[in-house]
Amino acid sequence: MHVAEPPRPLVHLPAGIAAIAAAWWTGAVSWAYLVNTEGPMGDATRWAPIVAVAVTGVAACAVFVAIGAVTRRSRVAGVGCAVVVIAAAWVLAPVVVDRHQSFVDRPDRTATCSGWQFAHYPPDTSDGTELEYCVGVEHPVGG
Repeated sequence: MHVAEPPRPLVHLPAGIAAIAAAWWTGAVSWAYLVNTEGPMGDATRWAPIVAVAVTGVAACAVFVAIGAVTRRSRVAGVGCAVVVIAAAWVLAPVVVDRHQSFVDRPDRTATCSGWQFAHYPPDTSDGTELEYCVGVEHPVGG
């Protein structure tokens, strides 16, 4: 006689929380990078938000499935993986490290970046502030 495995409550909780963290991080980075005049899509303002949302959804689903599979094998490993994803999203969150005003450009660097740095200028804007984002670890400018 086959004995059924007892139900395991909250088996999807670590995967759900990690997927939310991954969606937040991926959404923040992809929106700042893609919905951007200086980004890879340039002035394609119609497609950039669609691609950013699609990338966010795919990343969140992938993290949910992966951590769900790990959690079904071992709750401790699933919770550990979820903690790693949440910590990585927190540490690697995009942060503005520099601003460039349009007419009078004064240095306004607040930090240096150890990681990926990219410029962001809002689309469909003729006079806006250009931002420098850091995805990585930022180091405050001494002074």
